[in-house]
Amino acid sequence: MSKKYRGPVCISVALVIMVIVFISSSMTYKEQSLVPVFSHFSGFFDWIGSLPLINKIRFQYGNVMVSFEEGERIAAVEFFIRKGAHFLTFFMIGFFWCRGLILSKTKICLSVLVSIIIGVSYAGFDEFHQGITGGRTPLMLDVILDSFGAIVGVTVAYLIHHSKRRLKF
Repeated sequence: MSKKYRGPVCISVALVIMVIVFISSSMTYKEQSLVPVFSHFSGFFDWIGSLPLINKIRFQYGNVMVSFEEGERIAAVEFFIRKGAHFLTFFMIGFFWCRGLILSKTKICLSVLVSIIIGVSYAGFDEFHQGITGGRTPLMLDVILDSFGAIVGVTVAYLIHHSKRRLKF
């Protein structure tokens, strides 16, 4: 691919991910739930729950208690998958915005700043959108998690750019 198209392609990837997030946020929790699929593998989840340190995990996230106790293991695994997806999705949004702006010859500081603003703003918008979608609960903790993912993505994009510049003597 020609160098002049790399920036716009990265920004296009970020926009596609943002559209997918919007569509996903339009669905109810029940439409997205992995619990019915995971229930077919209850033996595996019983094994996970039997691991010495795993079965001790118990914490509050917003108004939900996350625990690997008997009967709650599938929901706990789904919780970690969903929150990992939150982080990874916003990581990619931050990464591709920053990488795209840098490759489009935008100043580095401006690329980083704009990418962080877009990632954090979209995290807030996503939770607002979930709040007006039936069967969804917006959480400030998710905004923080998503924002952190975007900031880490921007940081990785910056470090990649910085390391490539330093390698050119």
